[in-house]
Amino acid sequence: MEQGDLSVLVFGSSGFIGSKVVSLFESNRAVLRVIHAKSRLENRQDIENEILETKPNRIVNCAGLTGRPNIDWCEDHKVETIRTNVIGHLNLLDIANKYNIHLTVFGTGCLYQYDNDKHSLNSDKGFTEEDPFNYSGSFYSKTKGIMEELTSCYSNVLTLRVRLPISDSMDEERNLVRKLIGYEKVINVKNSMTVLYDLLPVAVDMCIMSRLGVYNFTNPGTISHNEILDLYKQYIDPTYQYKNFTVDEQSKILKSGRCNCELDTTKLQSLYPSIPHISDSINLEHSSFIKMHYLKRKTKSATSFFGVGTSASDNENQTTYIDSEDIVMDNDDDHTPSSSSSLSSPSTSSPSLQSSTQKQPLPSFSNNSNSNNNNINRSSTKEYDIQVKFDIPNSIKLAIDQSYNDSNDHIVITGFINYQGVAFIILPNELYIWSLDKTTSYDKLELPYQMDVNQICVTRNKKNYDTYTAFYVTNDGSVRYWSQTNRPSQSQDISLDYRTNTNVFITECDPFGVVIANALGTIHLVSIGKGTNTLTSKMINKSQGLLGYLYLAKQPPVLTVLSVPQVTSAQRQVYVLTENSLIKYEINENGERVLLEYSLQRDIQQLFNLTGNVKLVDLSLDSDSQDECDTISILVQHLINQQSKRFYLMSLQVKQNQVHNSKKIDNLYYQCNENQYEFNSKPKVMSIMKKHCIYWLDTIYYFSEYQFKGRTHSSGTIRLEYPMIAAGVTKNEFFFIDRPNAVQNLSIPPLPVDLPQNDRSNELNIIFDIPEEEDQIGSIRNILLRSLNSYAMKRQNALQQSLEVCAKIDKKSFDLAARRVSAYIVDQLPAANYWASGTDVLHHLGSNMSVQLKQQIEDKRKRYQIFTAFLQEFGFKSQLSRDTQAAIDANQCRLAAAADLRDFQNLQEGSSTLLTRLIQAAVSARLGANWQNSAMNVYELFYSNISMLDDILLLIVKELRDIDINYTDSLLKLKTLLEADSIALKLLSNYTPNMLVNQQQQQQQQSTGTDPIYLMVRLQIDTINRFIETDLKTGPANFLLTKLSDASLAHSEHTLYEQLHDLVVVYLDAVRFSASTDNELKSIHNLATQMNATFVQSGRFAAALDIAHRFSDYHTIVQVYINDTDNREQQHKMLIISLRTFLNNSSSSNSQSNDYSESITRVYQYMLDCGLRQELLQLPEEFSQSVTRYLESYPQISWVNSLKHKQWNAAAKTLLEESQRENQSLSRKKTLMSLAKLSLLAEEKEPSSKLDKTIDTTNQRLELIKIQKEFLPDQKTPITPAELIKEILNSNGYRPMDKYAICLNTLEESNMIIKPEERIKLFKLILLNAFDNGGAVELSSNLVEHINISDTQFDLLIYETDFFQLLHHLPTDPETTSIIKSFIDEYHQERQKQILNQAQKGQFTRILHRVLELCKQE
Repeated sequence: MEQGDLSVLVFGSSGFIGSKVVSLFESNRAVLRVIHAKSRLENRQDIENEILETKPNRIVNCAGLTGRPNIDWCEDHKVETIRTNVIGHLNLLDIANKYNIHLTVFGTGCLYQYDNDKHSLNSDKGFTEEDPFNYSGSFYSKTKGIMEELTSCYSNVLTLRVRLPISDSMDEERNLVRKLIGYEKVINVKNSMTVLYDLLPVAVDMCIMSRLGVYNFTNPGTISHNEILDLYKQYIDPTYQYKNFTVDEQSKILKSGRCNCELDTTKLQSLYPSIPHISDSINLEHSSFIKMHYLKRKTKSATSFFGVGTSASDNENQTTYIDSEDIVMDNDDDHTPSSSSSLSSPSTSSPSLQSSTQKQPLPSFSNNSNSNNNNINRSSTKEYDIQVKFDIPNSIKLAIDQSYNDSNDHIVITGFINYQGVAFIILPNELYIWSLDKTTSYDKLELPYQMDVNQICVTRNKKNYDTYTAFYVTNDGSVRYWSQTNRPSQSQDISLDYRTNTNVFITECDPFGVVIANALGTIHLVSIGKGTNTLTSKMINKSQGLLGYLYLAKQPPVLTVLSVPQVTSAQRQVYVLTENSLIKYEINENGERVLLEYSLQRDIQQLFNLTGNVKLVDLSLDSDSQDECDTISILVQHLINQQSKRFYLMSLQVKQNQVHNSKKIDNLYYQCNENQYEFNSKPKVMSIMKKHCIYWLDTIYYFSEYQFKGRTHSSGTIRLEYPMIAAGVTKNEFFFIDRPNAVQNLSIPPLPVDLPQNDRSNELNIIFDIPEEEDQIGSIRNILLRSLNSYAMKRQNALQQSLEVCAKIDKKSFDLAARRVSAYIVDQLPAANYWASGTDVLHHLGSNMSVQLKQQIEDKRKRYQIFTAFLQEFGFKSQLSRDTQAAIDANQCRLAAAADLRDFQNLQEGSSTLLTRLIQAAVSARLGANWQNSAMNVYELFYSNISMLDDILLLIVKELRDIDINYTDSLLKLKTLLEADSIALKLLSNYTPNMLVNQQQQQQQQSTGTDPIYLMVRLQIDTINRFIETDLKTGPANFLLTKLSDASLAHSEHTLYEQLHDLVVVYLDAVRFSASTDNELKSIHNLATQMNATFVQSGRFAAALDIAHRFSDYHTIVQVYINDTDNREQQHKMLIISLRTFLNNSSSSNSQSNDYSESITRVYQYMLDCGLRQELLQLPEEFSQSVTRYLESYPQISWVNSLKHKQWNAAAKTLLEESQRENQSLSRKKTLMSLAKLSLLAEEKEPSSKLDKTIDTTNQRLELIKIQKEFLPDQKTPITPAELIKEILNSNGYRPMDKYAICLNTLEESNMIIKPEERIKLFKLILLNAFDNGGAVELSSNLVEHINISDTQFDLLIYETDFFQLLHHLPTDPETTSIIKSFIDEYHQERQKQILNQAQKGQFTRILHRVLELCKQE
């Protein structure tokens, strides 16, 4: 390789080791370029694509998964660990080998443990690269061991075993030295360690030289943790103290083990002999970096952050620490022992709050000093609420995760959420922008470097709500502007006149541009040219006319700028916070002017009485346009000394450009010390409606000035599990984005809820009319209505007084009054002034309808939303009775239904006679026949009394019940059905199941029945089904529709089925809600099957499937698959999706065994009943466990499933059992056993005696089948070995000796199948057959007639017999000989009884004796 032409691709290039390796490669002359790998190890295709694209000739892998805070994480995340440490590494190994590229892998040396043999502690005998691994006490080490064994199969790899790495910077959390000083207790055991300063240059050289093989990559020798800490104490911090504990004590507090060992470095030193001994390497000469980087930052003392009322003694027992770090891709062999205090239990009081293992001490909040856990100490009243409100675009999530992974968590990601609901996140060189309520799209812009949130301004585009306008300003004054961020290439630039680089701050000032200020004290207005987007700038704090005296002196540094949210387009106001004052600007078309310049120093001194270094830090603004009052919250920092500082919060009001009510926010301050990790971070403040938050990193202090429910205020500290990366205020609520990338809403008392989506400015015109007080409850109702007025118009003082009055009302009276307020709003007669007033608002109401009616409904909805928000925000809703809460919720649903019905009526104007008749009937029934004497028309009366909507539903049912009587024209009947269904669905779509099931009917409707509404819906469904069966399928309606020319009914059949579908869903939802027992819940799917029959029979499979999925109707799901033959492939996919739902429902339940039988198993059973055996067996892998479990009861097919999933042993077991049960077909028995044998042979486990025996037994059974098929071809059913032998012996188709040979072979092939006693019995049966049929008795009879025969002739006669020939060919082992002798004895006794001639008896005895003698001779 020529010098300078190396191209190195580094994985994990931003990690602890990877970043250092990259720097060394970049400074090496032999390297032409260093490539930072972007692909993940888990994604094989991405790795291969990147290698083909970048064409490296060296690859270095510094990536790996160790877990955070240490390797114990791997014990609970084994799959993730395998995916990265084994599969991911194998991907890279295999691809590098495929393209013949040298690969350097940073592995681990944590594969060995001191033993009691030659590698004992203090033996000075280290483990070599060839020694087998002897440690698997942690899952992490197991994966690394597996990986190294697999790596050895590849010939292009260099593996470097790293242990307990020590770096030259104490700022790095994975540096062993920094870890050790953070533990309370350590073990005192010598270990091999890797000093990265010494060894990483060696690694780079080995990679360039293409070294191969495995190397113990540590410094020579060993050192103990005590020796390291003693050096730290000697040279750095003489006050530092530590304690020891034993390895056994350590093991009791850890999830996984930690290995201790010495590695032999002879192989490495043979190539690089100058590597220093570990003791020499970390002594003072090399540890000077500790002094340089850490002298002013002592890590973790025993104290915590103290607020007022908290002493050191109070905090001695506080051992809860936060670890906000995530899992990273890195090569940190974290086998460092943890301290005993590192196992504090996590808190589970909130989904997003958690105490983690010991890492860094957390600050104490002054009002919570007695709390010794991580979260605020709560009473029974909930102090705060955190809920995930929005997701963020998935691409932004991936970008954030990638940035953290690439930087090994050393990156600081920031962002902001503005009052318009626009969020942006700042990544290195990238800016992502999106709307909180739209997570499907985002814009991405390039940045020149990692910028701060104060340097970026993003607002909604005033011409297009869904696009954004963005600015950034650099520290040297360069400004870039995008008029539309979805067009990143189209931007405008301008440069400001800065003298030097400085901190800058930017805020929007639409429509006049942006205001930019800096720490030099200069303030610029950057304006946008109308129609050209050209940027211009001017300094607005230069001398200007009569105001010039304000700028004669040197301008103080600016700390932040904020603009007041826009009220009118004529002017904007901007606040500037300098290091000693607050300045307010007004900017309009004629220019700008200073409205206020207020010095804050005197207020700070009077409020806090501080001496020394006092600084202003941050500013928050809450503007009340109604009162023309701005509430300003200012964060104040007091530097007590170089090691400690405290933060306070003050507020003031600016009204008519004068400062009022400057005050200190009591009980909201915090102190942090130099040794604490947020000492150098800058906190931020947010304030809205007397609620304040100070936040930074992973901590939020909050304080609410509200006084209600007998409480003077509410305050506390919130510890988040992860650090925040963005925060802000929108819709008068606090929002933040944390590390897991969710947008969360923080609510502090009084807890807010989602207010109406319209701008709050619209609420200012909402007035709640106050009726006369008819009784005591009416008086309380009016108190609530006055409170709603104060709440809607943000009258803070009046609202506070109203809350105090409400808090004193008894629970029952308040409950009744709240219900009256609800009824009053929904049934209130229209007032003269509606909320929906003004040309802009009316424009959106539509021009083709009665605007007055639309105003009336919108007015009610708006007021009702304010009412419910008020109850929720101030905690009143939780105090209401269940019935009252249900009544309030039901009225809110009716208001939404009324709006939908009115829109429907507007669209049907002139053509809807049914709705008009229904409304008239409802008004007449409710108000009597004299309603026509009212000054209001029927529609105004109807929509004034929203509760009449229920009457409409009952009247619809009455209309349809008599449809067959009242209508003889099928098409007229169809039109009526369609219109009635449309009206009903407009209402029902807004009703909750609770309303349908439990709603009590009005007394006026007793004639139509008092059943719950959902039963009325069932009657409506039955009417539609009856019409489909009698009129639509075969009746006159079907004929007329085919000949129809009326366009309005052209798609009426399709519409009718759609309406039927929606009504069925409404009905079944209500039935499910009303179910009170498990059996009732389980029967719902049967009801769904019944109601789905109409859709299946008519071929409307999509509607059937939708209902089936909603209500677990597996019968329909299967039937749709069977019936829809034209779309089999599509329906098969739908079947899989449906089954997946049942599978998830089964798996998520607590009693899994019961669920399998009650849910997914019933689906499988129905599939089999319908003949879908093949579909069941071909289900994807995710179903394998449930299918296997189900098929345990069906062995005849379960073996097929086992073979599919390569469960060889299970398949073999089932096949063998089935073959044993098979007694009808010899061929099937053979097939089953053959498959069983193949399954046994496919098993990849090591051979065992049990496995061998099973295979041998199977072979014997197969051989017996072969014998039966060959010698008994007419015998088609399986028979036993004994039956087989008997059949062969009795057959006439073979010579005697052939039969005996076959039988003996059969007997031999069944020695593992039948018992020894049975084998002996069968053997004697063969002998008996041979002696009887071979002529033993006949020979004795012949010898009586030839008594003078010689002994030789006698022997020859015996030799010629079949029985002797059989004996002659038998084994001569003692066991066989003994059995033969026993048989002959028995045979002699039995046949002697049958021979009557004494001479023959003698000859018979002589023959048998001679047979025994001849057998013995042979």
